This record gives sequence, C-alpha cells and structure tokens, in this order.
Amino acid sequence: MDLPEPMYSRHMLKTYVKSLGGNEAYFLNRFKEEWGACDLSNIRRLPIQRTKSRVLFSPSKILAISGILAACLSVVTYLGIEVREITAPPDLQISSPDDGSTTDKAIISMFGKTKPNVTIKVNGNPTLISKDGSFDAEVTLERGLNIITIEGTKRYSRTTRLYRHIIFQENHTAISQIKPVDN
Repeated sequence: MDLPEPMYSRHMLKTYVKSLGGNEAYFLNRFKEEWGACDLSNIRRLPIQRTKSRVLFSPSKILAISGILAACLSVVTYLGIEVREITAPPDLQISSPDDGSTTDKAIISMFGKTKPNVTIKVNGNPTLISKDGSFDAEVTLERGLNIITIEGTKRYSRTTRLYRHIIFQENHTAISQIKPVDN
C-alpha cells in the first residue's frame, strides 16, 4: 500500500493508534526509524535559498529588461504622436480676400483650403468643403469695418480661428450720378 507524504502518514498513524488505545509514542518512533524524520523529501519542498545579487544582474536578464523597456517606450511614443496628431488644430489657409482689403461690393466670396475631414464655419455658419479640401462662402458685408471669423475644427481637435478685416465702402459717385425722376 502506498502511503501519502510522511507528515500525513504520521498523523494518520497517530490517529489510528489512539483510536485502538495503543502507545502512540512507540509507533511514532518505529515509523521514524523506518521512514525517517524529514518531511522534505521532494526538492520543491525545501526552503528557498537566498539569491545572489550577480544572478539578478546577468547579461541575459539585463538584455531582456532593456528590450521590454524599449518596446514600452516605443509604444508610448507612438501613442503620444497619434494623440498629438488627433488633437492638433487643423491647417487653414484663406486665399481670398486679403486681410485689410477694401471693397465696394456688399457681398464677397471667401476662398480657402484645408484638409477634407475639417468642419469650416464662416461667421458661425457651416460651409461645405469639396473633396480636395477647398471651400468658398458668400459673406454679406455692412458699411464700415467687417471682421470675418473663419473657424476650422476636426473631430477631437482644438479650433483654428482666422480673422479677415474687410472694409466696405459704398461707391458714392455711382449713387450721386442717379438723377431724380420728375413726376
């Protein structure tokens, strides 16, 4: 019959002898003589020995830790670049009209270019963008100085704002040339 580990076998023997009313010490000594007193017959059950410091810093472990750190650093760098690209404000270029220009027309056209996935608003009004990223918008001017605000945003980005200062001066010579009609 196979017995379990010596520690369990000793306890089982002690319980059995006690229930029969025998001398526990005698039978435990006999068991010790036959099997020995060491419960640690298996190497895995021996106490853990202290590790030497040079084993912790072996070249292979240093190389493995360096590789893991390099991989983690590259992943963090990649994620940082991607987040920066997503949250960066979009590029916005206005080709016409120039800032500070003067006109005698009450309605002007604004022309510009950006990337296709950008939302453009001119004075708070949404503007359609073509597939190549160009856009145009009609803006009604009032007499005097007009400040036109052009805003561009991507889905999760900050907003880019450009301003154009346009002066609208009516042509008074054309109005003065109109003659009143007599009844």
